[in-house]
Amino acid sequence: MELRHLRYFVAVADTLHFGRAAAQLHIVQPALSQQIKRLERDLGVLLFTRTRRRVQLTEPGRLLLQEARRVLAQTDVAVRTAQRAAVGHIGRLSVGFSQIAMWTAFPKMLRAYRDRYPAIELAFNERPIPRLLEGLETGQFDVICVPLPLPGSAFRSKIIADAPLVVALPRGHPLAERHRVPLTALAREPFAAFPLSLKTRLIDDLIMALRKDAGFAPRVVQEAEPLHSILSLVSAGIGVVLAPAWVQNFPGPGIVYRRVTPAGPRFRLAVVWRPAAPPPTVVKFIAVVDNMSSVGGK
Repeated sequence: MELRHLRYFVAVADTLHFGRAAAQLHIVQPALSQQIKRLERDLGVLLFTRTRRRVQLTEPGRLLLQEARRVLAQTDVAVRTAQRAAVGHIGRLSVGFSQIAMWTAFPKMLRAYRDRYPAIELAFNERPIPRLLEGLETGQFDVICVPLPLPGSAFRSKIIADAPLVVALPRGHPLAERHRVPLTALAREPFAAFPLSLKTRLIDDLIMALRKDAGFAPRVVQEAEPLHSILSLVSAGIGVVLAPAWVQNFPGPGIVYRRVTPAGPRFRLAVVWRPAAPPPTVVKFIAVVDNMSSVGGK
């Protein structure tokens, strides 16, 4: 038995007339009659009693009609579901992000995507960068938001934030009186930093820049995570920290920010996804990111 046989049966049951049912189905009446007979033969029951004047449902036919309507309705729902999923209007999107992403426009992008596609089930997870990359590789995440550059990555990315570095200083620090702080002036300063276990290519590049442009590597006296914990250490006067300029949008008590010279490496944050045939939910998400970001990607 095929779904079309159920559709033929329901059409005849609704009209109780083979001619009108055939016209609705856009097939000829003899073909419809043959299909109904085939359905009856397959089921081993008589579904209609037929005379020259009238067509009536039998009791098995009446009961089958209830179930046939239910099956066809469920089939229509399944078809519409598959069609909506194929264009990214329903489904699931798993998003991983590093904590620093929440200090940028990334939360607004998530909100815009959720508002535009409310039927998409969204799953959010904050993880250290190495675990985010591993999760993207294994399929745990559909997209992630992490700092660039990525170590030997074959992933695709869209840059959503690109900022120079600033130094966060305790309020009242002598260097806070300067408009720009020379990197060389930080040589003897204690630094607060992320744990070495979370070190990224960006931090490597920053250390190289300090060695090249200022002749020193930062003296880390305290490690902490996430970023707001590190900034709390700055506020407490325990150390200074180099951070992307957008942290100034979230000023903490007892902290001042100053640009550094030379500028050093820029801090770039990107949405990253697997390049091979991304699912429609990912395609739609990247489109939202693209519309909200004026920063170039790759």
